[in-house]
Amino acid sequence: MARSLPFVHRRRRSVAGLLTTATLAAVALLTSAPPASATFVGGNGRIAFLRGGDIYTATAAGTSVHRLTRTGDNADGAWSPDGRKIAFASSRAGSWDIYVMRASGAGVTRVTTSSADETKPTWSPDGSTIAFLSDRTGTTNVFTLHYPKPYGVARQLTRSGDPTWPLFSSDCDSQPVDAPEWNPTAATLLISVWCVTSYYPAWATTALISTTTGAALPGYGLSAHHVSWAPDGVHVAYQWDLDAYEPDWVAIQVTSGDGSPDVALTQPSFSVERSRPVWSPNGGRIAFASRNITTFGATSRLWVMKADGSNPHQILGNAVPLGWQPR
Repeated sequence: MARSLPFVHRRRRSVAGLLTTATLAAVALLTSAPPASATFVGGNGRIAFLRGGDIYTATAAGTSVHRLTRTGDNADGAWSPDGRKIAFASSRAGSWDIYVMRASGAGVTRVTTSSADETKPTWSPDGSTIAFLSDRTGTTNVFTLHYPKPYGVARQLTRSGDPTWPLFSSDCDSQPVDAPEWNPTAATLLISVWCVTSYYPAWATTALISTTTGAALPGYGLSAHHVSWAPDGVHVAYQWDLDAYEPDWVAIQVTSGDGSPDVALTQPSFSVERSRPVWSPNGGRIAFASRNITTFGATSRLWVMKADGSNPHQILGNAVPLGWQPR
């Protein structure tokens, strides 16, 4: 029987002061574009996406669909910086582990072998390290491993559950860490830290940490989830739930992390949920998932828009974007 993916929690409620580095996302819906001075590099390749527990790729036009996995349940999916490999999570051996395969789906290798569940891989800018989530400590934390072999011993970066951890909050019953995203230009990770309590729906706040020391750094404190770095290493697209008690009122916004107003790329709606943004390698476009929440059992569709939110259009049905291949 297929196992459900771990680390999934219900909705969250923004609380000022939960993290010392946090700043609340702007409530006003803004329409301006990201600063024109941002520098973007790289070319756009294929989009990896999830469909029915398997990983596929397609062109940015939604054509030439290739299925990459056929064994077990599979999830996540992060392109290596050179665009030749995909790190992903799979339960094919029992527990969830991190695997790497070539862009064609061939040459699958298992990276983690712990009995714990390990998911959400993300690559360092030079491709020499993979950060991922693991619950080997009893709650989810971020670990790193060298890539390729010898992988060495996994190094723990975050300390959820430790009262001395700078991001610890006594207001939470537990604080699982989720969704690490490596900055493409720096030795930093953007993570989500959930606050799980018995009296509120769970909510997540993002924090920037050093990949060298694990220390919390200032900036990028958002009441948000499912973040994606722009290739300039400054701007971040993120999924913003405006109200924990209206779990489907979801929009996509962009921040520069410097305290300036965030930019709304999609408008919140009670009928359509737009989520899971993925920035293109050249910085010009953003892929995202869109789902009609008024239709029972509706699946997500893969849409693409320009980085300023204009020209949104569907390219695939029954698809959730995972990552965009650099070329």
